[in-house]
Amino acid sequence: MVTVCEGESGACPFFPGGRTHIHRSFPDPSVVDEDTKVKVFTRLRDEIEEWIKRKFQGDIPLKPDAI
Repeated sequence: MVTVCEGESGACPFFPGGRTHIHRSFPDPSVVDEDTKVKVFTRLRDEIEEWIKRKFQGDIPLKPDAI
């Protein structure tokens, strides 16, 4: 199970039964002003995509449209 949220003690989801839990904190993009929200969400999406690619390097098949 992989969680991506701000802070391990925050409101991150937990799924019992998972064999391995991997956590990566990312800043909450919803706290920015409206003028920069799209830019911040887009940057965060790209950061998460890159982290997944680096972290799992071929361990899981990803559909290009699923990212």
